Amino acid sequence: MDLFTGYFGIGVVLGILGGIFAVSVHKIVEHEATILLTMAAADVALLAVILTATALVAGLLQDYFERVIERAAGLRGFFRPFRIMASVCAGAALVAFAGAMVADSSDEVLRASLFGLASGLTTWAIVGNVWLISIFMDQSNKQRGLARAIETFKKNRPETPSDKTPSPKPPRR
Repeated sequence: MDLFTGYFGIGVVLGILGGIFAVSVHKIVEHEATILLTMAAADVALLAVILTATALVAGLLQDYFERVIERAAGLRGFFRPFRIMASVCAGAALVAFAGAMVADSSDEVLRASLFGLASGLTTWAIVGNVWLISIFMDQSNKQRGLARAIETFKKNRPETPSDKTPSPKPPRR
C-alpha cells in the first residue's frame, strides 16, 4: 500500500463515519445553517491551501527533479492527489452551501442527507489536506537532498579529458 492509497482510504472511511455520525445527531442540531456555512467556509479555505500547495510544488519541479518525476510517474500522475483533493474540497463546499439553503425545509431526509454528506466530505478534506502537506514536505526534502547530491557529485568527480577545453589549433599557412 502506497502513501496515496493509505490516506485516500483513511479519508474515505473517516468521511463516511463522519457523515453517518452527522446524520445520527442531525435531529438535535439547532443551528444547522450556521454549521453548514462554517463547514463551507472551511472547505473553501482548504481548497485554497491545496491550490497554493499545487503552485508551490509546481515551482519546485525544475531541472533534474522534473525529469525524474516525468519518467517515474509523469506530471499528470504526480499531480493526481492534488486534483482529487481539490475536487473533494470543492464538492464539500458546494454540498454544505446547498445544505444551508435547504436548512429551513421541512424535508427531513434531504436535510439530513446533505448535512451528513457535507460532514463526510469535510472530514475527508481535512484528512486529505494533512496528507498533501506531508507529501509536499517530503517532496521538498527529496528535492533539496537531490540538489545537494548533484552538487557534491559535480565538485568531487575526477576531471576527465572531455571536461578539458581543447586548446585552439594554430592557423595553417
